[in-house]
Amino acid sequence: MREKGNKSVTVDPNHLGSYIVKINVKTNSKRNRIYQDGEMLRVDINSPPVKGKANNSIIKLLSKTIGISKSSISIIRGHTSHTKIFLIKAPDMTIQQVIDKLDLEN
Repeated sequence: MREKGNKSVTVDPNHLGSYIVKINVKTNSKRNRIYQDGEMLRVDINSPPVKGKANNSIIKLLSKTIGISKSSISIIRGHTSHTKIFLIKAPDMTIQQVIDKLDLEN
């Protein structure tokens, strides 16, 4: 059976059990949330984009939402950009489970 995918969440072909998550970030928001806007995964975060505070807050939010440790999430591109690409290491989860945890439409 083929697993469903999402353009914002893809399988990392180089790392078994790892997923690439592309996110567009809005900082200094009123609240922290993850949502889908059309085909793009978006994160509103209430932290400022200063000295990595927003990046750390995004990792914490992703960790809590997916149910994995913060050390299982890393930024692979976009440290200072509004568009960021994360590597999610979740060997016990399928791509569909990650998508479901993020509550994304397929």
